[in-house]
Amino acid sequence: MISLSVNRMARFPLLSFTTTIGNPVRFHAPGTNSVGFSKELIRHRCNSTQGNRGTILSQKSRAIQPLPFIVISQRNFKLSGGLGNNRKDFSERKILGYSMEGLFNIVAEVEQYKHFVPYCMNSVVTSRTSAERFTADLTIGFPPLLVENYTASFMLTSPTLVKSVYIQGNLFNHLETIWKFSPGPNGDPKSCTFDFYMSFEFRSLLHTQLSQLFFDEVVNKITDAFTEEAKRRYGPPSITNQRSYV
Repeated sequence: MISLSVNRMARFPLLSFTTTIGNPVRFHAPGTNSVGFSKELIRHRCNSTQGNRGTILSQKSRAIQPLPFIVISQRNFKLSGGLGNNRKDFSERKILGYSMEGLFNIVAEVEQYKHFVPYCMNSVVTSRTSAERFTADLTIGFPPLLVENYTASFMLTSPTLVKSVYIQGNLFNHLETIWKFSPGPNGDPKSCTFDFYMSFEFRSLLHTQLSQLFFDEVVNKITDAFTEEAKRRYGPPSITNQRSYV
């Protein structure tokens, strides 16, 4: 696990990856107008799965190579096994002003995803082994750049858990998604604690690189879509929705 932090004791800030992310913040290095380092710094790369891939900052060159913007939010986004590994893990916790049962029903109704989940173009339950276990075909895409179909299995434990596991398709090597619902503050039945977890690995290097640029925005829209669907079905939340650290 690698963390992203700033060493304020050094003459120039040094960056490392972090697992816990705070409110959106942009880091500015001395002598630059955006996220990047002064002309005295250069970034060197080396391979960690084949010799420790990482980002090392030194003051041995005056060549300039600005770093991309670093946006921090109250979410965990982890690179499993180092920077050379394409598998990524994401988790988030929210306190929502809706009941566990109400939110569970929204997440469990996979065939409705195509009507309100961003980037989900189609969702069809293809087989059921029981009321708690079924298989679904989903189509996701960013037309005209990407449209892909995949099959996933779903396991339900009402009203606390919905788990989805990728079975077949061309887009992923691995995809697992978990929605967990637990009692809200002070046991309020009209609220709940919502934990969201996603672990994934794309087959394509291009998709992996694109996910690093847009993943936080995409997941933000998807998780917020379930809250908006709850608002459409059940009305205003009983409390103000809150994000908290996982």
